[in-house]
Amino acid sequence: MKKLLFIFVLLVTYAFGALNLQTASEAELMSIKGIGVKRAAAIIQYRKTHKIKDANDLKNIKGIDTQIVSNVENDVRNKSRKKVNANKKRTYKRDNTNLSKIKKDKAEKKLKDKKDRAEKKQKNKKEKAKKKLKEKKEKAKKKLKEKKEKAKKKLKEKKEKSAKKEKAKKDKAKKKLKEKKEKAAKK
Repeated sequence: MKKLLFIFVLLVTYAFGALNLQTASEAELMSIKGIGVKRAAAIIQYRKTHKIKDANDLKNIKGIDTQIVSNVENDVRNKSRKKVNANKKRTYKRDNTNLSKIKKDKAEKKLKDKKDRAEKKQKNKKEKAKKKLKEKKEKAKKKLKEKKEKAKKKLKEKKEKSAKKEKAKKDKAKKKLKEKKEKAAKK
């Protein structure tokens, strides 16, 4: 009974225990915080020629610092890894895109969008200004046309008035002449 209990405890410890760096797969290595595809590959390459006894041996690998060694010792796992079911094996899939490239692309896109919005705004301002100027010109032309028409109307009225006065004078002169002729004919 004691042997069974001991074996059970060993299995549980092995199942939930720390990672064996000498036999861990790339996916298992990548599950540790700070270890990605390149570092996992470097660890696998290193263990082909060297035996890894403990986490401190990882310091000999280029690109692995004390923080990563600490994460390995404390079994700090990445929470951002997604479990993928491939051929009924539990593996971890890592997003291999370069974060700085994504940030750069985002920044460039944001800058381009900002530039496009500024250009569009500037274009709209120009169009509004052109439209306003066109409206002002049309308004000025309309006012000028109205003034010309008003001036023509006044001139026409003045001519008609002066023509009436002239006609009235002629009629009056004719009437006086007629009256003089009638008086002269009576005498």
